[in-house]
Amino acid sequence: MAREKTVERRRVRLLGLSGYWGRLNGLEAEGYEIHHGQGLPLFHQEGPLLATWLHGLLENPGVQKALLGREARGLEEALDLLADAWKPTWTSRLSTGPGAYGEVLPPR
Repeated sequence: MAREKTVERRRVRLLGLSGYWGRLNGLEAEGYEIHHGQGLPLFHQEGPLLATWLHGLLENPGVQKALLGREARGLEEALDLLADAWKPTWTSRLSTGPGAYGEVLPPR
């Protein structure tokens, strides 16, 4: 890991996303780019997965409306609503067995 840490306020316009994340295309969002070293771009999508170094993305009202259908009352609610929206996808992917996105394990 590089010693230098990037911490910069960013305002971005989201473009080129697909699938569930495609509803963010054209939106502007603000947050902080925070990371050590270099690697993936600020946003990186592989299939249904979206990775970002933009901290605070889900705290943007426009992003919340696009992804969740309404503004959340805070980050915790935004994360709960996002999990609820994705739960059917996660469940069906996990239930297809190893090699999808994971494997369903019995409770301990």
